[in-house]
Amino acid sequence: MHITEDVLESYELRSLAEPAAEAVEEHLLICGECRGRAQTVQAYLSAMRSGLRRLDHSVVWWQLHLTDEGLVEIWIQKTPQGRSVSHRKRRCFG
Repeated sequence: MHITEDVLESYELRSLAEPAAEAVEEHLLICGECRGRAQTVQAYLSAMRSGLRRLDHSVVWWQLHLTDEGLVEIWIQKTPQGRSVSHRKRRCFG
């Protein structure tokens, strides 16, 4: 049995509870196919982060969280006045 894409994304986003994260880590040690897919998910998330920063240089920090309701993006931008402003956007599934 292999790990689903949703679980791999949650693992890479560090949003899995400890028992589940531990089980994923153990599975990745023995399953080369899932290890490869996990690397693909990691590369995708990294590209998303760097892409957002390239599109908007005022973004100084960005995270993506996978929740039961969907994806939640959180980022911090610097304003022209030098203030830091946090933003949150929910993207629901379905």
